Amino acid sequence: MGSVPEHFNAAAFFVDRHVAEGRGARTAFRFAGRAISYGDLAASVDGCANSLAGLGVEIEQRVLLVLNDSPAFAAAFWGAVKLGAVAVPVNTLMTPQEYEVLLTDSRARVAVVEAPVAGRLLAVRHRCPSLRAVVVVGGQGLPGTHDFDELLAAAKPTCEPALTFADDTCYWGYTSGSTGKPKAAVHSHAHFLAAADLVGVGVFGL
Repeated sequence: MGSVPEHFNAAAFFVDRHVAEGRGARTAFRFAGRAISYGDLAASVDGCANSLAGLGVEIEQRVLLVLNDSPAFAAAFWGAVKLGAVAVPVNTLMTPQEYEVLLTDSRARVAVVEAPVAGRLLAVRHRCPSLRAVVVVGGQGLPGTHDFDELLAAAKPTCEPALTFADDTCYWGYTSGSTGKPKAAVHSHAHFLAAADLVGVGVFGL
């Protein structure tokens, strides 16, 4: 893998780098029968990063992601990372009380949620003072929320990556909580690079 530079942003490396090196038209992933290129991904990541900034998210603040595997998840996750915020992906099948525990523990400023989940999270919003905004994917018109697609459409099209350090926190992954309350496993920007090298290169030979 080599040494990781002092300043390192995982979104810049895993998303922007492919566009900068001429691979913007190549497929980043497939979803529902369609190919999402690195260029498309980079544009949605930038739009999401700018949208989160517009909602008041600052570097190192948490963004709760209650999303299925989808282009919206990729945009929101890497958008938070590019902004220097901390992505906190969680299960979409939790109860309102379980979401309250995670919102309280993470002190998330923004939650990005699937429309079918929004009601469960909104039911406890009033008990989560750190939560400033709720963004809904796939649903419009919910009182007190923002529509994901509308935010991205209105956002500035480009975003410079935050000048993060390699050991800055990148995302939290909560444990299942089988023996108590879920605990956050904290991962840095450099952890992504190590995982890509150990698994992507070492195991799959990519």
